[in-house]
Amino acid sequence: MKTITFKIIVLLLIAASCRPGRIHEEHRKMEHVAWKKHQDMTFEFEVEDVSASYDIYLAIRHVTIYPFDNLLVSTVLTTPGGEKRYTDYDFAIKDKDGNFLGEGLGDLWDINLPLRKRFTFSEPGTCLIELENRMLKSITPGIVEIGLIVEKN
Repeated sequence: MKTITFKIIVLLLIAASCRPGRIHEEHRKMEHVAWKKHQDMTFEFEVEDVSASYDIYLAIRHVTIYPFDNLLVSTVLTTPGGEKRYTDYDFAIKDKDGNFLGEGLGDLWDINLPLRKRFTFSEPGTCLIELENRMLKSITPGIVEIGLIVEKN
């Protein structure tokens, strides 16, 4: 019975992750379940349709030992034309009662945090997103994976 339940959950997760507008999804595992302060990450994706707008998300998978209420991240978005856009974020990971936001399964939690909503590009090509951990400690424990999700509207 446990095997059937597990298979159903896995199939539901796979089905939920396949969205028609999703043009890019990439996740990177963090060594030792932690994101080091100077461990910057760069993701790239292709923009083909400049008539559409795009939603860009930072995908965080963490475990329940994540000790903070928030996550501080700086980003640099470099458009295909070479324009750079710098943004600092203070993302809530827990609500005001200390409960984790996002979706949980056992000790694992997934949360997709919006970096850009309805963003438009002026020309096609390769877009880069650089992520920098801005937390005060040298290591942010409890981070299993960091990813980037791009959806076309």
